[in-house]
Amino acid sequence: MHLPQPVRAHQPPPPPRAVYLREAEILPELDSWLATSLDPARLPATIETLAASQDDAIPRERVSLREQIGSCDQKLAQYRAALDSGADPAVVGQWITETQARKLAAGAVRARVRRRSSARCGHLAATGPTMGVALLE
Repeated sequence: MHLPQPVRAHQPPPPPRAVYLREAEILPELDSWLATSLDPARLPATIETLAASQDDAIPRERVSLREQIGSCDQKLAQYRAALDSGADPAVVGQWITETQARKLAAGAVRARVRRRSSARCGHLAATGPTMGVALLE
């Protein structure tokens, strides 16, 4: 895509591909942040934050589950509309039951994926201080 010169002139420059920092400049703040974040009193909150930030850890599975649940919600709305417009309640009721079962199954798998992600972050956080001490020695 080629933009006219005046438009390009007002765009900010692209971010650098790599940033080099001196270790001495960031290490004190990083140590302080790690000590605070991995403090036993704050560890559960830190684990939850880490788990919540891991949306890309299992992207295909999570996206698929989210799509399945969304699809089920759409179908349920359509089935309710069909009932409201006079469709046979026995037939539509069976569709609703099947769709709700699929939605519940996808929700259960999604919860397991979340717990698995939280457990993984908890394990990493629990071993983090030990690894940090080993690195400092």
